[in-house]
Amino acid sequence: MRRVPIFIAVILALSLSSFAQTGFRLKTRSVAELNADQRRVIGTWCRQDFEGLRLYASGWDRFKPVTSLKKNPDITSIVIISRYQVESHESASWDTDVTYTIVGRYEIGGGFAPDSGTETVTFQTKDIDGDILIVNVEPISPHVSKKAAIEWMKKSLETSTSDVEKIHLHDALKALEPPPPATTETSK
Repeated sequence: MRRVPIFIAVILALSLSSFAQTGFRLKTRSVAELNADQRRVIGTWCRQDFEGLRLYASGWDRFKPVTSLKKNPDITSIVIISRYQVESHESASWDTDVTYTIVGRYEIGGGFAPDSGTETVTFQTKDIDGDILIVNVEPISPHVSKKAAIEWMKKSLETSTSDVEKIHLHDALKALEPPPPATTETSK
């Protein structure tokens, strides 16, 4: 009879030990904590995107801690923005919207088109092993600052082998870069 409680204790100890070694963490969050974690993760993505990091292959590594996406999605268009706002919500939700103020759009192979107004992008998050991660962004196009777009366009202009793409990049730079200051001659 004495062996049964000892056997149960040993099985229980081994089970708990295995459970702890898997790295599985139990973390409960209040709605406020969930929203704060989501805003932190999404804010990190948006700030890095604004800086233009997704425009370069080397920049994707900085996104890995906040997303479950394995690779940087292919870029077919770039949205040039002046600002963004991560929206807040009162109830628990895995979706969070970000509102962007748009300056223009650059389509790879199609060129630049000025634009104004706002665009709402939905970020889907999920708790994966105790961490809030971005699992989907719709639409996925990079949303970058004017400064980051100009820098990327200048680098792309230097490396592009397509005459058509060079024309598109040159026209976009002309539209986005401020004109040089006017010089006035002073009379003596």
